[in-house]
Amino acid sequence: MATTAETRYRYIEIDDKGRPIIAGSRFKVALLISFWQASNATPAQLHEQFPILSLAQIHSAFAYYWDHKDEIEQAIAASDQLEDELRRIVSSPPSLDKFLQRKTQLQG
Repeated sequence: MATTAETRYRYIEIDDKGRPIIAGSRFKVALLISFWQASNATPAQLHEQFPILSLAQIHSAFAYYWDHKDEIEQAIAASDQLEDELRRIVSSPPSLDKFLQRKTQLQG
């Protein structure tokens, strides 16, 4: 079972990997913010897209984001970089050894 740490935000916890998540779920704050940035959706529209999240949880995620903007932006950039790398690997598969070596580097 994953452990979480409380924050001063009612609906935000820190998971065992140090990532802010929405309390009671494994939904990462960075994922919600990334979706919001790509879609420019309102909190109500985000709630429609992700009905498992209450409006209070969504607003709490935004409050956390604005107070920790640099941290969340770095997490989004790292996720985007990993996604780009995985797309590159899938489009021209390297040998298994090269793949495992690159995966270790990215996770390091």
